Amino acid sequence: MSTPLPGDEHPLAAHGRRAQALLVQGDRSAAWAEVERGWALWDETPGDGEPRGSERLALVLPRAWLQLQRGELDPAKETIELGLALASDHPDLCFLRGCAHEARALAAPRAESRRVLLQTGLADFGRALEPTDVYKPAVAFLPGARGWAAAVRVATLWLLLEDLDQASQTFERAKELNPKSREAQWGTAECLLLRGDPEAAMKQVHPVLDERPDGWVIAALAAEAGGLLDGMGRLLERADRALPLGFVAPHRAERYADGRALLSMYRGAPEPGPGPYGQLAGLMLGRYEPVVGGGVRGADVVTVERLLRQLLGAGQTQWLVPLLHDKAQPLLPGIGDAVQGVIGELGRGASP
Repeated sequence: MSTPLPGDEHPLAAHGRRAQALLVQGDRSAAWAEVERGWALWDETPGDGEPRGSERLALVLPRAWLQLQRGELDPAKETIELGLALASDHPDLCFLRGCAHEARALAAPRAESRRVLLQTGLADFGRALEPTDVYKPAVAFLPGARGWAAAVRVATLWLLLEDLDQASQTFERAKELNPKSREAQWGTAECLLLRGDPEAAMKQVHPVLDERPDGWVIAALAAEAGGLLDGMGRLLERADRALPLGFVAPHRAERYADGRALLSMYRGAPEPGPGPYGQLAGLMLGRYEPVVGGGVRGADVVTVERLLRQLLGAGQTQWLVPLLHDKAQPLLPGIGDAVQGVIGELGRGASP
């Protein structure tokens, strides 16, 4: 965060300025307390227009950001809308609203809801990335929210919408705006992985493996796609040690859950959990009930077939039998066909 918006002597702006300074120092707890003290004065401050509007914005921005960090999506939305009523299409507020829509999309119970929310978030981040002339010279609250950071978020949402061409192009734009952006480097690696090139993905992500779990998760999934299961296990262990710091990109918690579930199945000890592969692990155990988020994203056919070939090749057919049950299909559409296809494929390979 940078220097707050004008209004230095007004109590609302003063509380906002102190909250931003505390955020720069990394003290979110004290920043939240400062925001709450300022917010208690909100209704006592007359007038919503200029010059009072800028003073209120100085408090709205840290409050909305902190609410998002605390997972308080509904209160954050209310705060953001209050800010947009003061400054329509303010780029930092549009960025924060995009973050809220992204978080809602990741928690959506249905695939269509997820898609709509991701598309809405795209529009928000787009407005932040291309601010109107009114806001271009204004002081920014979130570094990069009007440039590389917004580009990273746009690219990430394209990735989640499975438009890898748009995602790759926008990650490249983000790297042009900020060549040091590790988020853009991770995103590029993720695109390469989803395009089916795990070797290139590993080369891309290796230089930006750091203290956060994001890169380690991408590397682990690249190792799995390349058949390096021992390496996958070691990389996930490294990601485990980084988990307390949290993911930079929220959707990588999904990737992590996928990796953990896949590794458990490769090891012949399926562990049900969130997501499509956690759902698959549950089905292998004959548990025909939905898991959280199990059917929202769907499982990648190529990954599932790779897993099934490994299990069949190792003679672990007991895990595949439950997948042919009629109750499995509604929970993970296409799983029965995938099993039959791999069995037929291996059968043909064994034929003289």
